Amino acid sequence: MNIKIVSRQMLKTSVMCACITSALISFNANAQLLIPKPGPITTNTEFGSAIAQYENITVTGTTQDRILLAGELPVDTQGNDNREQGSVYVFENANPTPKVVYQFPGAVNRFRGLGSRVAISNKWLAFVELKRRDNSLPAKAYIVGKDNNNQWRTCLPANSPANTLVDCTQYVAANGGQNNNPVLKSIDLPFSSSGLEKNALTQNIAISDNYLVLANADASMATVYRYDSNQNKWIQEWTFDGPDDMKFGAAIAIEGDRLAISAPGHLSGRGAFFTLKRNSSLQTWDWTGGWISDINIKNFGQALDMRANRIVAGGNAGTSDNPSGTLSFYNFDTGGNLYFQQMLTTQYEPKNAALYENTAAAAFDSRNFIAGKTYKLNPALNQWQEFETIPQSIVPADVAGLLFSTREIELYKNTLVMGWMTYHLPIANSGLVGALVLKDFVPSTNCKSVSNLVPNCSFDIPTATNWSLTAYNGANAWVNYSGNQMLNTINNAGSEFWHVQARTAVNLTVGTYTLRFNAKAASARAIQVNLGHYGGSWQSYAQKTVNLTSTMQTFTLTLTNIPTDINSVLDFNLGKTGTSAVTLDEVSLVKNP
Repeated sequence: MNIKIVSRQMLKTSVMCACITSALISFNANAQLLIPKPGPITTNTEFGSAIAQYENITVTGTTQDRILLAGELPVDTQGNDNREQGSVYVFENANPTPKVVYQFPGAVNRFRGLGSRVAISNKWLAFVELKRRDNSLPAKAYIVGKDNNNQWRTCLPANSPANTLVDCTQYVAANGGQNNNPVLKSIDLPFSSSGLEKNALTQNIAISDNYLVLANADASMATVYRYDSNQNKWIQEWTFDGPDDMKFGAAIAIEGDRLAISAPGHLSGRGAFFTLKRNSSLQTWDWTGGWISDINIKNFGQALDMRANRIVAGGNAGTSDNPSGTLSFYNFDTGGNLYFQQMLTTQYEPKNAALYENTAAAAFDSRNFIAGKTYKLNPALNQWQEFETIPQSIVPADVAGLLFSTREIELYKNTLVMGWMTYHLPIANSGLVGALVLKDFVPSTNCKSVSNLVPNCSFDIPTATNWSLTAYNGANAWVNYSGNQMLNTINNAGSEFWHVQARTAVNLTVGTYTLRFNAKAASARAIQVNLGHYGGSWQSYAQKTVNLTSTMQTFTLTLTNIPTDINSVLDFNLGKTGTSAVTLDEVSLVKNP
């Protein structure tokens, strides 16, 4: 099908909408796990350059990993640099020791760039090799299934004295064909007949339990395969070859029998994304829609994801002096029609976006000190709002004092994964050369840990034990602890936040603390959270204002420079901003290590 026909029939211009802003929650560095590159560190490995997440499995590519066999040198006698074989690491349950590593070792595999893209589903793991320009053979996608023990199939040990490397070069089965050890299946990636060099630059991949999508954005080509279990083979069902400058396939997402694929170069760089749905009777894929950017947005669709009948697409709305961007959100209705919901402006241009149910995330350009942001859907307003800022500093600087960079981000359920990488030389192999950051959005459901300073933290004692609600200066309020929550009803809010206080005593020692709590209000309102001295001067050590909605949210605040004080209180100040009732639950105050 000619793309111009698709454009005339199906492209719709999205409508601009006002950005919804909300109070941002501080990123809690202690609620994350940092996984540095395992094994030997070599120069510029790019660990974390591609990531994928499904359930408890995290996959990352390491495109410039140097994997040499015994006796091979980094530079051979002809002066060839034996590097960039690449690796794919598979982690389970956030264990920093990989469950399995896929590699093609040896000088013969130099510049292969394995792991330039990775994808995962319940049944399949897939990854792509970069194939540099000096290699005329087609680049491939490799597909790994699970064995009868629900384990990813592993490669056999290399034939080397140390017997420590993983070598798949002798055991690759082409497109489902069988041999003695059919460990990996491979499929040639699409490339333009106008030049083999175009099969090396911008490959892309997505996989579900039933379908595999391969794309080449520089050649504007994409192919969809269906897995036939009877033949144990991936069967090609659909292919598209558009004008090269469209960059068709720069981002792809597949869910069920629906496909979303972007073309950020479309319409002279304004960009677009398209949706397709599988026609089961014809075993092909039909165009169902397409969206182009506003005229002031460029590279629309370079960031794209699709989950649970929603799509998020990012673009560039700024200039070199003001590199701002946009995130646009879309929904499928019950009839399968896609409609525009909302657009948010972003401080920086999103390079990658991820979506899972009511949470979205964006990764920004590595030049910025903000690595990314997360967003939450407010169901009461049916609007997306900024939720959390992710700073670059969540990954510590290495021994050279350099910050890490990221453009990769992924979401699955409550887990956010970011891939970080650097391009500098490690000093005495002591610096991280890439890392993964995993963050859990959901705090422990049991706030009763021994480190929590807050007694009766989940209000399962239906009395005023350890907590009180006090009103001052003519304000009036009362409290109810039924339902294992603290419901604060306010009749007169007074003129200051502190005129209505829900508080509990805590015993502080000098340091930094993490405060976490769940809260909502009968209608949108602000409250003020305070940690300070009780009585006398009533000194405040940390004070933050947060905005509540009618939906229970988890707030995580980092409180720094807290002194030692045995006569201190944690208080939630509920006055000033109206009589909307406030519910509190799962309150935790923990001193950071």
